Amino acid sequence: MDAAEYKHVVLGLIFLKYISDAFGERYNFLLEEFADPQSQYYVKEETSRFEFAEDRDEYLAENVFYVPKEARWSYLQANAKQPQIGTLIDNAMLAIEQENPRLKGVLPKNYARPMLDKQRLGELVDLIGTVGLGGMFVQSEAFVELHGGRRDDISIYGQESNPTTRQLALMNLAIRGIDANLGMEHADSFHHDLHPDLKADYILANPPFNSSDWGGERLREDGRWVYGVPPPGNANFAWVQHFIYHIARTKWGWMY
Repeated sequence: MDAAEYKHVVLGLIFLKYISDAFGERYNFLLEEFADPQSQYYVKEETSRFEFAEDRDEYLAENVFYVPKEARWSYLQANAKQPQIGTLIDNAMLAIEQENPRLKGVLPKNYARPMLDKQRLGELVDLIGTVGLGGMFVQSEAFVELHGGRRDDISIYGQESNPTTRQLALMNLAIRGIDANLGMEHADSFHHDLHPDLKADYILANPPFNSSDWGGERLREDGRWVYGVPPPGNANFAWVQHFIYHIARTKWGWMY
């Protein structure tokens, strides 16, 4: 598969691997608790321990995705060399969306398409299965906790013009249990601001600075240009004013 196709294929597989790893950690912890006679959660019957370990509430309580058996990485990796591996991955994505409605329509479900080499796909599943992904997707939550806050203390708004990057952002946030409003679609911040009335306490952005084809000539009368109309050949001044427009006023004046 070429580089462009590889990127889209890997995106969903990494997501499945990550949530399976997180589920597996919680699953094994529960089994240990149920098997420990000193634990308040001790379960005498061994067969019952496995039944209780499948209780969805045990995962939701710890903000961990419940992963159906057909979507677990161990199952997919065990079938990586089967010709129907693409269909199995698509079914796994569907199962995850059914368990988590906020991901409906977000996850890729085209691994069974004829043009995708299933042998290469299986090899990729095996490769990803050897990689630990525990350090990914944790920075935003870690930042809040480091500063003495809680995840529930913040509200996140944003938007992304690239559809693939937007999908990745939604998956990242969902994995961490962080509720966010990224709008209903991918969109250009200058020409289709999805949060026109938003006033934020903090703004974090990584825009494409020095862009010369941002369409500034069509936005000469835009209300965001309080400090002057940005030059059409460079988006830097436009980005700065876009941020200022969306920053909230506080009793100290502007907050940057």
